[in-house]
Amino acid sequence: MIIRLIILTILFTHSLCGQEVIFNPDISVQNEAVINTKTAEFSPSLFGDNLIYVRQSDTISSLTREMHFDLNLAGLNLQNEIFNSTLLSPVINTPYHEGPAYFETNTNILYYSSIDPSDTIAQSSLPPNKLMTSSFQNGEWSEPEISSLNIAHFSSLHPAISNDGVWMVFASNRPDGYGNMDLFMSIKKDEIWGDPVNLGGLINTEAAEVFPYIDENLNLYFARKSEATGLDIFLSVFYNGHYLTPVKLPPPLNSEYDDFGLCMYTPNELGYFSSNRPKGQGGDDIYRFEIENFLFKVEQLHEDLEITVRHQQSKRVLSDALINIRKLDDLELSGIDPSLFKLNPVEIFDSLRTDENGIAIIKDPLQSFLIEVIYPGMKPWHKIYIDNASRRQINILLADEDFKKPNINIEVPVEINNEDLEVGSVLTFNNIFYSYNSYIIEEGAAYELDALVEYMKLNPSVNIELISHTDARGEKEYNQFLSEKRAASARDYLQLKGIDVKRIKFSGKGEAEIRNHCLDGIQCSDEEHNFNRRTEVIILSK
Repeated sequence: MIIRLIILTILFTHSLCGQEVIFNPDISVQNEAVINTKTAEFSPSLFGDNLIYVRQSDTISSLTREMHFDLNLAGLNLQNEIFNSTLLSPVINTPYHEGPAYFETNTNILYYSSIDPSDTIAQSSLPPNKLMTSSFQNGEWSEPEISSLNIAHFSSLHPAISNDGVWMVFASNRPDGYGNMDLFMSIKKDEIWGDPVNLGGLINTEAAEVFPYIDENLNLYFARKSEATGLDIFLSVFYNGHYLTPVKLPPPLNSEYDDFGLCMYTPNELGYFSSNRPKGQGGDDIYRFEIENFLFKVEQLHEDLEITVRHQQSKRVLSDALINIRKLDDLELSGIDPSLFKLNPVEIFDSLRTDENGIAIIKDPLQSFLIEVIYPGMKPWHKIYIDNASRRQINILLADEDFKKPNINIEVPVEINNEDLEVGSVLTFNNIFYSYNSYIIEEGAAYELDALVEYMKLNPSVNIELISHTDARGEKEYNQFLSEKRAASARDYLQLKGIDVKRIKFSGKGEAEIRNHCLDGIQCSDEEHNFNRRTEVIILSK
């Protein structure tokens, strides 16, 4: 549960680079004519060895005076072929719209959406859809209950739940969204669903995102509406703890018509979806699709990493420098631990040497690893590398073994980066190196912090605040999280150098204070983005 709560902070606000989703070209589709009619059938969902789906009634409700949608039940034989169909239950179906639905097998609870005639949509006279639940016990459905995830005057509908019953994704038009209908997630803790969180701009757009489905590997399928092709089915792959940028499913799953409401019977064999494509039975129909081996696979698109090693004082290239590589796991990347940079020979994953030009090429680099560079007569150098598409070259400067940094003579007023250190002064540190999407400070790459350490040791009454900023790449919520982690890393760095943490406040401002024109959606160079990644130091007292 703790892991899930941590993941929710960032998993829908971080797009990974360097992966490609490859779809199986061998997909067959057939109309499920046994249950399809001249009206509409859509949004199939599994219920044991049965299929629950939505059907438009062919009679007019005496209460609403219009045709409405009911939940229906279809049986599946051993070949997963549909052989009959009936209304689900009079306990659940009403004279109003019901569906789509999802049956959660861990608790035997059916989650579905239904019209709430007691409420009205904001700025409208129409009633909204609300999330409902009904328990299935001893062959009977319990009296439906309204979910606590609903809010008044807004619709919440199309529930989908992960196989372990912990994540729920649903569609809603509640305020502060990206479009007229967004996808939201709630996480269950201690049998209680938490407050819904908008899945962010990686998933949601100005269009409508609806009809979600989560497969057994946590991959998220949903429909997005466009002016050109109506509803199309998209897939956001859950990869290494994050969701990748959604991609549109290929034909024949998508067509030039509405395609939506997908579910998978088994992830590698068959599934069902809805479409109003031509040559159906009429309106929206349910289709069955079959695949062999896999629907999709993810290929890692690695680019080689080039390392150049030079002598720090003379800047001459160093040939035959030894480069050792060690894998790093997520726990090791969660903070700064000095022992991380002490490489044990048995932990070395790979080794290589620089050529006559001081260059070494790492083929297909790991996602995150520690680089150690060793050269006779020089101080070892370590870097933590986190794989991203924007950084494919590292320049390393090795200092002589007996090299000592010049003494920093600190007087009043003292200057760091040519700025006076007085109470209220704001210093801008641009040279604390963080990779894009990283909060790890590389050993030896924080000279400004080192100068600050020496100043604070000589001036024990000085208290400071560290404020970190990111560039505008990525989502706003994630950048806020990242800036807070970077400020904490700078605080931890000072602590490791002997500064009492009681003298240090820290905070992050994310992308709230961009220093140039590189705002969201603006194309900028890496250098222009780098200008916005900085840590500020405020002198609080002396």
